[in-house]
Formats: sequence, C-alpha cells, structure tokens
Amino acid sequence: MSTITPQQLILLGWTLDEKCTLRALPFEIIRIIIEFAPNRLQRFYKLIKQFPDKEWDYEKISKNQFIDWNLVLKYPDKKWNYKELSKKLNIPKKILLDLHEKPWNWWHLLKYNSDAWDIVDLLSNKRFNWYNLGNLLGQDKQRWKVFCKRANCSDWRLLDVIKLNAPWDIIESYPDKKWNWIVLSRNPDFSTSLILKFKNKPLDWNCLSIRKDINMDFICSNSDLPWNWSLLFPKKVNIDFVIINPQKHWNWNKISSDPSITWKIIQKNNKLPWVWSSISKNPNITPKLYKIIFTKIGIGRFYLKHLVKTIKIDSIFF
Repeated sequence: MSTITPQQLILLGWTLDEKCTLRALPFEIIRIIIEFAPNRLQRFYKLIKQFPDKEWDYEKISKNQFIDWNLVLKYPDKKWNYKELSKKLNIPKKILLDLHEKPWNWWHLLKYNSDAWDIVDLLSNKRFNWYNLGNLLGQDKQRWKVFCKRANCSDWRLLDVIKLNAPWDIIESYPDKKWNWIVLSRNPDFSTSLILKFKNKPLDWNCLSIRKDINMDFICSNSDLPWNWSLLFPKKVNIDFVIINPQKHWNWNKISSDPSITWKIIQKNNKLPWVWSSISKNPNITPKLYKIIFTKIGIGRFYLKHLVKTIKIDSIFF
C-alpha cells in the first residue's frame, strides 16, 4: 500500500465502506487524503470521532463546506478555525449559544445566519461591535429590534447614517432611542401622522413648513405646532389666516410687500404691524397713495431711490 499515493487513493474512490482497509493505512496517509479531497470529508467524520486524539488538521477541516457540528460541540477546544466556521450557513443555535465565547467572526455569523440574531438578543452580557455590525441591519425588522434592545448610547452616535434606513414602525416602536429626528423629518416619507405623533421631538420645522404635502388645512388644524410662520405666507396660508392669527411670528416685511396685499386690506386692518417701508415696494400701491405712506415713513434715501425707478417723482408732489 505504501506505493499508492494519496491522489491515487482518491481516484480509486476510497470511502468509509472500506474502513477496514482505510484504518489499516498509516495515519499520515489518511490525513493527506482528507486534505486532498475536502469535498469528501464527511465520509471520514466517523473515523475522526473514533480517533479524536489523532493530529487531525482541524484548520483545514474548518474550511470544508460540510461540517459535522456535533463534532465541534463535542470537541470545541480542538484547533478549529472559528473564523472559517463563522462563514457556514445554518449553524445550529445550540452551537452559537454554548460556544459563544469562542473567537467567532460575528459579522459573518450575523450575515449568513438569521438565527444568530436571536443569540445576540439572548447574550445580554456580551459586547458587540455595532459600528461594524450596523451595516447588516438593512430593512430587516428583526435585526433592528435586536439592535434597539442591545446597542448602547455610543453605538447610536456612531451609526447616524445607518439609522436613517430604519423601518418607520421600528422608529415608532422605539421613539426614545437617539434617532436623528432633524434628518428623519426631512424625509418625504415622514408622514403627517408621524409629524403629529412625534411633534415633541426636535424635528426640522423649517423643512416641514415648506414641504409640498403640507397644506393650509393641515396647518389650520395644527396651528399650535412650532411652524416657521415666516415661511408659510403666501404659499401655505393666505392673508385671512394671517389676520386671524396676528400673534404668530410672521415676516411682516414680506407680507407688506406681497402682491396679494391691497390698500383696502391695509386700511381695514390698520392695527396690524405693517412695515410701511415694504408697503412702498408693493406693486398694488399707486402713486397717489405714496403721499399717505410718506406721512408714515418719511422720504428716506433708500426708498426715494426705489421710487425714482418705479414712478415719476412729480406725480407725487404735484
């Protein structure tokens, strides 16, 4: 038998059915056969179990796609390559739970084994590197639930970008986590129902105030919200709403010069804080009305320059 090479033995198709002859071979020959035929390794597991104290190359066995997990569980302290084992699919939960202290590559475990997330949830005392594992969260709700339960404050600060991809129902389920509410509220999918639900969070009210789907009806129904009122007129609310709610922080410069404002509106609501210098720029104000405006603001150099460009000066004084 010593004249037969390992390669020849493989070609001859040695299997466990010929275990009597195989066991008669020198151990080194058997080990070389396994190394040359890793895809046939499952045929030799019974032999490995029968002679566990032999110097098997567990490093190479670990790279095989067919792993006898009972062998790993029975002899966990053998020289297994746990980083290679981490890449296997469908690793039994018991293996991960009982051997969680072994040097697994948890990124690979969590990527290829959905059950591994359940183990992470159970191992409350084990510290995980969420800065690396965060890229595996995606839109998977189960993974996000585990992350929300296990990640600490420093992990949340590191994952600001990743957190933006969290499913909305996860955000709703864990509202007290350190979400970036300003950026989240800029998302077009941040619905009006979410605005009302999380109105006490630090939302970007500037962005919300100019969003296309925010209309006057919604603003009127929720006028207690901290809108940026200076941005709402005239696209979101009209002058009637402004008149009814004069206490809001309106931009009266902008309102006073807006083409929708007529002299009749100004006269009817003369107690509002109109900005007369801006009214002078309103296209609805005719030359005849400038004399009235001058009695309010005087003829300032800047405004006179504006008037010279728009009307004839003698039409005002003569």
